[in-house]
Amino acid sequence: MADNLKVKLEGESLVNGRIPVDVLAKVLKSVQSAIYAIGEYEQSGGSSIRQRGPVPKKIRDLYTLELINTAKGSFTAELDLPAVVQDMTQTKTFSLFYRAMTAVSSSNHEQMVAILPDRTLRDRFAKSVLEMLPLNDEYTITFAQGSNNYSTPLSASAKPDIKRLLSKPLEEVREVVGKIVELKILGDSYIGVYQNSKIIKCSSPDIENEAFQSIGKEAILRGEALLNQDGTIKELVTVQDVFIADPGKLPIESFIRNGYQYKMCEGFFVELDYINEYWGIEHEDLGIFISESRLNDAVEALYVEIEFLVNEYMKATDEELTIDAIELKNMLGNYVESVVAM
Repeated sequence: MADNLKVKLEGESLVNGRIPVDVLAKVLKSVQSAIYAIGEYEQSGGSSIRQRGPVPKKIRDLYTLELINTAKGSFTAELDLPAVVQDMTQTKTFSLFYRAMTAVSSSNHEQMVAILPDRTLRDRFAKSVLEMLPLNDEYTITFAQGSNNYSTPLSASAKPDIKRLLSKPLEEVREVVGKIVELKILGDSYIGVYQNSKIIKCSSPDIENEAFQSIGKEAILRGEALLNQDGTIKELVTVQDVFIADPGKLPIESFIRNGYQYKMCEGFFVELDYINEYWGIEHEDLGIFISESRLNDAVEALYVEIEFLVNEYMKATDEELTIDAIELKNMLGNYVESVVAM
């Protein structure tokens, strides 16, 4: 019999086995994302996996978690893979997850790299962990595989250390996101941007127009970056673009992917947020949750997700789909007006 995976959440607000549904959904969704990433890595034979985009159908069929039991204490969920999955595969997958979570909770970066040698896999795993943690200290999370001991509890205080596990982009062009607080145009011309409790100097040969209009507002500045030793941005030595950042609702009218124009229904939008130096795009009805360090990458990932949903569900006949999938297909019809070949 294969080992199952146990997820335990503890906190003052989680008593008598009761837990807010949104908290449980958030944590289990993040655990599922991590398991999908591990599944892709295992099925690829250890080769590099995708950075973003929809989960392949084969992976969803084999690695979608199933809730088989809950228990008080404060709240524990027991998870299995589908019954068609071999015991050896399930044990191997949950063992990798458990060992990686143990490394994360003990801040052992070297062990983490040894367990998850693929950089993309580490990035996706670390992002999943960040997504499951609370904003403050509402709860802690621990994991156990089978009869193994629970891992060290993870809380919101682990976020800075986990973020250091994320690989830094290799490109010199980076984004600074924050509030423009000063503008100097005499001598050394630069834009001062307040980000993460410090002011970052962003040099620019031309700081008129949008830069002036952005004073006191949240803005995105993109350009060639000079980095600190830990990979964080020290300053932008050349600003290429300045535009207003507006977390909140991001309307999507249309986009082009692989020779097709996707036109969305009037009023379609996604939730846009910027937390811990990551852009988050979410559409709860369609099950879309994206987290990227660059806004353009996040929007592009959104387009990929919508393209996948259209191809997988809207273009399928009802006979090919489950009841839940038919509901999703009908929902897509309320959001996607047309898909036309260019």
